[in-house]
Amino acid sequence: MEGLSPEEVIKDAKGRGYDISRKTLYNYEKELLISQPIFRDSKNTIYPKAVTEELIRAWEAVRYVQNNRYKLARKMLAKE
Repeated sequence: MEGLSPEEVIKDAKGRGYDISRKTLYNYEKELLISQPIFRDSKNTIYPKAVTEELIRAWEAVRYVQNNRYKLARKMLAKE
């Protein structure tokens, strides 16, 4: 089966300069910010090859919102 284990996804992201934990990977999967695994059993999880790029984009989006939360809130409140 072609794909990446969680360790491979994290290593790939780290190689691109992103220090993302397995917990973050799992949370983003749970929140549907990245593709779901193409295979999972009690011992193995395999993600699609494109998941590293999705993980990085999701991480950047979450960081952007966290860093700009008050500015974004002011914009939303101003529209009301």
